[in-house]
Amino acid sequence: MARGTVSSFDRSKLMGFIDTDRGESIFFHREDVVPDAVGRTYLLAGCEVEFEWGIDERGRPKAINVRDISPQTKMIDQKTYEEVGLLTVWNRDGERAHGYALRPNGEALFVPAENCREALCPGTRIRYRIGFRIRSSDRKLLWFARQVEIVEPESLDVPEPIFAQGSIEDFFLRSSGELPVETAAAPDTPEVERVYSEAERKLTLKQLIARKLVA
Repeated sequence: MARGTVSSFDRSKLMGFIDTDRGESIFFHREDVVPDAVGRTYLLAGCEVEFEWGIDERGRPKAINVRDISPQTKMIDQKTYEEVGLLTVWNRDGERAHGYALRPNGEALFVPAENCREALCPGTRIRYRIGFRIRSSDRKLLWFARQVEIVEPESLDVPEPIFAQGSIEDFFLRSSGELPVETAAAPDTPEVERVYSEAERKLTLKQLIARKLVA
């Protein structure tokens, strides 16, 4: 198995590149990523991975059987791991009600109503654990949310993150609605009261503005 570090991943095209230990850059597609312990296949830049060399349909080299081997990912226990996501779709279809949640890394996760402790609607932040079933036709793992509960913004208690600071996951889970540092308002400064002359006090507001005496 070869090793490397993910240099980029395009979520719209579901593809990315890995910088290998040999100093080369190799392409990979999401379909060639092996799900981690909680079903994630989107790899963020900076992830340590191992992979095998393969060939695409055009005869070009590509990475296959790509696995996230980052220390944080290896520590995940699927039975106890909790995640906070945003419910984006909810289909109220009687007993088959279900929806999809946006996971912190940008992937969609199936949310069955039978695993929800409360009534849900799109736009709700939810906390959940990860479950899976094995599809009999092809033995593929199907991932879903279990033990789903609503998380109120003011009581949001997110488990310690397992991703890099500044990543999309970090922003999604830790965002508090405050202005970013670069756009935050400057600290309040004392205002200096303008002193008008006797003649200026007799002018109308329109006249003051015309004379540029009012900011």
